[in-house]
Amino acid sequence: MIAELALYLGSAVGLTAAMTPLAAGLAKRVGAMAIPAGRHGHALATPRLGGLAIAVSFAIVVALAVANMPLSWLTDLHLSSGQVYLLLLGAGLILLGGGLDDILDFAPSTKLTVQLAGAVLAYFGSASIGSVYIPGLGSTPLGAADFPASVIWMLAITNAINLLDGLDGLAAGVTAVIATAMGAVAFGLGNPAFAVICFVLAGASCGFLVHNFHPARVFMGDSGSNFLGFCLGCLSLIGNRKNVAAVGLAASFIILGLPMLDMLFSMLRRTMQGRSPFSADRGHLHHMLVTLGLSQRRVALILYVVSLALGILGIVGALAGKPVVGYVLITMLALAAITYRLFGFRMWNDLLRQRSWHRAVKKTSAALVPGVNLNRSWKSLAAVLRLMGFGAAELHVYKEDGQPVELFSRSLEANPNGTTSMPPVCLDLRRNGRLRARLYLRDRKPRTVSMMYRVAILRPLLDSFEEYLHTSTATSTDLRAG
Repeated sequence: MIAELALYLGSAVGLTAAMTPLAAGLAKRVGAMAIPAGRHGHALATPRLGGLAIAVSFAIVVALAVANMPLSWLTDLHLSSGQVYLLLLGAGLILLGGGLDDILDFAPSTKLTVQLAGAVLAYFGSASIGSVYIPGLGSTPLGAADFPASVIWMLAITNAINLLDGLDGLAAGVTAVIATAMGAVAFGLGNPAFAVICFVLAGASCGFLVHNFHPARVFMGDSGSNFLGFCLGCLSLIGNRKNVAAVGLAASFIILGLPMLDMLFSMLRRTMQGRSPFSADRGHLHHMLVTLGLSQRRVALILYVVSLALGILGIVGALAGKPVVGYVLITMLALAAITYRLFGFRMWNDLLRQRSWHRAVKKTSAALVPGVNLNRSWKSLAAVLRLMGFGAAELHVYKEDGQPVELFSRSLEANPNGTTSMPPVCLDLRRNGRLRARLYLRDRKPRTVSMMYRVAILRPLLDSFEEYLHTSTATSTDLRAG
């Protein structure tokens, strides 16, 4: 059995690695290219549509595996042919919608509509929660709430993986870890067919990493992130069904903890900022870690380890029984709340102070327009930095050719000894891969809200400042004028 799992996993790795260059070539022909701009951190135009290679390889290997499985394995899934067709139709719709989005750049409402349609098809294809285990009450059917709860669950996981796809190799690597953990639970509970599907999904994700780990030569695009998230959502729900011995919902939430919590916290942060919780930004956990100076490779590896730790917790909880997985889930959520507090959230008075930061960032960003000299813009930026509790700041501005234009340095504290002795944080402002400015920040002592969280709040202003430098037509002499 283990040898067969390894064979299918290895086949998915090899096939996806071989097909990804073909998908990249197709992306170039149809114009599905990610152009460096805004919040995207890559320096060169990069083909998307890598998700096509993942999906096609996954489908081929699963089909071959099913054709060679003993009938007893397939009956353990308790899926009728009609349900299988609905699941395939839902997955195909998600893949098609994501692929067209990679080419045409759909509006968010269109993306959500396609995802919703796929989730509804999957629900009628047996991807439903059905019931939840409540300590003391046992298995409790959801009744009429099952349909909306199941659809929301699938939409949440689909978008959680999509939001995680902001760093080379991150979404594919984390998906591989999650799918492997789900497969391990299914194998431990005696459902080999479910385990094979999970391990094939993990293999397809690993095969894509050959071309997607930093520096990425191809991106999975929405076709890949939506497809992977949709598959994980469906697998977690099918595995939760009473007659399928696979991964339960509580264990799934633990295993999926990294993308799910990152999505939930990001939506909360955006709501606090007065923005749509579904808007895009650079405030995700992986962006924060890169902001602190860690390389993309190191951040990806760190988050792989975090996801692996959560996966092991989920495996232990699922195999030990429902009471244990409940305790593990409660412990994980408590630790997440404590960690999130360390990233910046305190009591109500801190919440109000942070709202004033968001307003200052928004107001100052709007004032950064061409024609305003650099010295005045620097003073406006420094005022926001002082308001947010930074102790000292230094700004280096560069021309398009990389030559320095000006150096600004300012203590933001009345007492120069009030800053910490820790090394400053360095933030690069780049345009199309070229360095336009470099901002060094030193924290105030004692520290109140963590620097990582404050930098996330500050990020829209830094993006506006970079845009101001790019669009300003002032000469270097004008830039130095006061």
